[in-house]
Amino acid sequence: MSYRMACEHADEIAGIVSLAGGTWTDGSRCKPSSSVAVLQVHGDMDTIIKYEGGLFAKGLSPYPSARETVAQWARNEGCTGLLADTGTPLDLDDGVMGAETKVERYAGCPGPAVELWTLRGSGHFPELPSSWGTMIYKFLQANPKP
Repeated sequence: MSYRMACEHADEIAGIVSLAGGTWTDGSRCKPSSSVAVLQVHGDMDTIIKYEGGLFAKGLSPYPSARETVAQWARNEGCTGLLADTGTPLDLDDGVMGAETKVERYAGCPGPAVELWTLRGSGHFPELPSSWGTMIYKFLQANPKP
């Protein structure tokens, strides 16, 4: 739903955060009218909305991988660089030991950020810490509507 909102109401929102979400495999279905910051947070062991992509349900449309999802948004935003590890891991899943989350960001984006936070070893329902809201707020606050 976050992606649909960004596609259809980009003029009204500054950014979205999608936790284990998916978008269309056909990127032409989304033509945002203005820039939108995008943060995709996804467990690489998710068996419901698979990190590597899949089908929403039997007979329904396929969805792209988490990496392809952010790649679509990087293209929408006019990013010229690659998705690169920031080198600052996060501890987002209390059910997985250590700082399991790899934070990647597209380089060369003229507008707001496009990021992928991969929760390594996490499934569809990570045990999010109490600091989750603050982390998400910081991302959104760093990417206001121009």
